[in-house]
Amino acid sequence: MALIYVGSYGSGIRCFRQNLDTGELTVAHPPLDVADPSFLAWHPSGAYLYAVCERDPGRIAAVAVAEDGSLTLLNTEPTGGTSPCHLAIDAEGEFAVVANYSSGSVSVHPVRAGQVGARTDLVQHTGTGPNAERQEGPHAHMVSFTKYPRMVLVTDLGTDQIMTYRLEPEGTLTQMGSAAMTPGSGPRHMAHHESGRLYIDGELDTMVDICEVRASGAMIRSVERHSAMVGEVPSGNLPSHLELHGKHLYVANRGANCISVFETDPWRPVIDVPTGGDWPRHFAIANGFMYVANQNSGDIAVSRLDGGVPGGFQFAAEVPGASCVLPVQSS
Repeated sequence: MALIYVGSYGSGIRCFRQNLDTGELTVAHPPLDVADPSFLAWHPSGAYLYAVCERDPGRIAAVAVAEDGSLTLLNTEPTGGTSPCHLAIDAEGEFAVVANYSSGSVSVHPVRAGQVGARTDLVQHTGTGPNAERQEGPHAHMVSFTKYPRMVLVTDLGTDQIMTYRLEPEGTLTQMGSAAMTPGSGPRHMAHHESGRLYIDGELDTMVDICEVRASGAMIRSVERHSAMVGEVPSGNLPSHLELHGKHLYVANRGANCISVFETDPWRPVIDVPTGGDWPRHFAIANGFMYVANQNSGDIAVSRLDGGVPGGFQFAAEVPGASCVLPVQSS
């Protein structure tokens, strides 16, 4: 079923039906009223999805997905941190790991019969960075499981570090390593290449680090740095999400309001494509189309991918405070 879910600030979780020929979105079900579900993630079974709710106090929400795609809220649990902004579910579907941005902490929650339980661990990051306004303390921003079982990477925008943890069977995190990124770069999101390389965008310096990953993720070293835009970077630009698809890497740039496209082997800048809206916070690819969540203009924009490159983006749906795009998992 070609459905796409959209998380948001202030307008709940929306569900749209995708036209596989045109990319058009139509409302499939009424929105689920959840407080600021800014990022969404699937359970491996596809029967549940999970949302971080940034409104204080920060919470994680478990949502059941019916066969027709409609949503039912199962339960919520406090994360123990403030402004949770990202989460990931382990491959076995047993635990959810959450990045709490404002407090700079990482929480772990068991998943049983779809519901999330009380946290089993809360790890507090420490440190600062050279950007006094944005790096006055730790700011955990993204959680990502690696190809190695139970290994978790967490970006920290506030301390310019990538932390590596092992998720233990009882739901606790054991630190395995930390990697220092360029001071003041503000690492935000990351994407894993099939070769084992790791791509990380710096929100504060508009750069992309290409990293080697060794020792099951415990050792990470930047080996190349490139601009996160093809053209000139405007003042105040803030990269958000990046994603690998085929031979291309895509980076969403807020401020420049574009998707920047690069080839990866070897690295080659291709084009900056305007998203047709303001503040592209997140994007996803579904059935040959790219969908962008333009947060400030409150819309989803769509473009067909032609040879992996988006053309002109067009309005697809109104979603006030759009923040995350989550297509139905491929079967």
